[in-house]
Amino acid sequence: MGFAVVEVHRKMVEDAARTYDVEMAWSDEDEVFIARFPEAPGVMTHGATRAEAAEQADDAIITWLTAHDDAGIPIPNAKVGGE
Repeated sequence: MGFAVVEVHRKMVEDAARTYDVEMAWSDEDEVFIARFPEAPGVMTHGATRAEAAEQADDAIITWLTAHDDAGIPIPNAKVGGE
């Protein structure tokens, strides 16, 4: 795959990632913010701050989407606006 194709693919995955809702909550037990994606089973991460958890969440959903795409597994559509 050429560089331009890789960049276009990366942009498509990043755009798809933005359509997934992330839920974030403080965990008293772990003393971190937990971020999870209801429409992406098993995709969870955490951070010491809300901003750190959000950054980790971006990486986690992009990794999940890329893995699906690389494996030829259809990428589930996110529900936009809770639809």
